[in-house]
Amino acid sequence: MRRKAFTLVELLVVIAIISVLMALLLPAIQKVREAANRLRCGSHLRQLGLALHMYHQDYGSFPPGVVADSPDLRDGKHSGLVFLLPYLEQQALFNAYDLSQPWKASVNLAVAQQRIPIFICPTGASPVPQTGGFDGAPTDYAFCKGANAYLCQNPSLGPDAGLFDVNRTRRIADIRDGTSSTFAMGDAVGGVRAWDS
Repeated sequence: MRRKAFTLVELLVVIAIISVLMALLLPAIQKVREAANRLRCGSHLRQLGLALHMYHQDYGSFPPGVVADSPDLRDGKHSGLVFLLPYLEQQALFNAYDLSQPWKASVNLAVAQQRIPIFICPTGASPVPQTGGFDGAPTDYAFCKGANAYLCQNPSLGPDAGLFDVNRTRRIADIRDGTSSTFAMGDAVGGVRAWDS
């Protein structure tokens, strides 16, 4: 009695059909994954916005975008994100951080190198910034320092100043257009800079 089995041709046809189906499904799966990542980024921004409002409720103003020894962003001692840690379920990290010392001081370096998931957008590569040989934890979100702020050392003097300048706090009452029409924070996912491409 002869046993029934697949022939080589039938096996190749089945493999070809499976390959075609996989080729059709993979882009759809990637689109769904990317849509989910965009939703998570939006959720992170909403949580950061709520943290900003809770901070404002407690202190009567928003935190500065950067605390620095001068109006120059490059002299930064700490980011405004540090002030939001207690409102993002990171009270222990905030308690371990010494605001009287810069982020790269030995007492703060362990906290500054702590990767915090809400500061990371899943669509980005999240490169770790380096300043003077010190590694800090990555973040994919940035405070709005104002239109064209990167062109000016002290843009707070101009009419396009953002909410989060260096060493400057602002109140909701300072926002003339209303909070729903004002850009506070945004996705600044790392990658190739526009002027490098």
